[in-house]
Amino acid sequence: MKKTVSNCTMLALSGVAAVVVGFGGQMLPAIAGDGPAGKLIDRPFEECLIKHFQTRFFNRIDATGDQRKKLSSIFLRRSEETLPLREQLRHGLLELNELMAQDTASDDDIVNKAHEVRAIHQKVMDERLKSVLEVRAVLTPTQRQAISDKISGLITGQWKHRSLGG
Repeated sequence: MKKTVSNCTMLALSGVAAVVVGFGGQMLPAIAGDGPAGKLIDRPFEECLIKHFQTRFFNRIDATGDQRKKLSSIFLRRSEETLPLREQLRHGLLELNELMAQDTASDDDIVNKAHEVRAIHQKVMDERLKSVLEVRAVLTPTQRQAISDKISGLITGQWKHRSLGG
């Protein structure tokens, strides 16, 4: 039971964090294409995810019409700006996965690829931080506190699943 709650907590935290940073593309794989050579991010699916989480985020913070417009603009712009970097990250992860499966890959090859992927991931996280700061500037102190409380609850496990009345 504890492991299930922990897994649910991590999934929920990922969802809230993705909304806060304005892009849901990393939460669930929006995969399209034909492997490493194809596009890995299905843009229409990603846009649906963003819209879904955006709506939930707006409802959670009781966003005004003006805030909704500003935040939607930030979410869309940041998603488009980070798309190439996120594609690069996904390609790197697939390449690392392939190296792990190969008998001919050396430990050094795997370590080097892992470091390369880690560097790309850090760039993605830096971009997410920029998104968070842009979103933060639009929110009121009360709204920022509501988001902070929700994230703290998710991290500590002190949250209620919506089907349980939370």
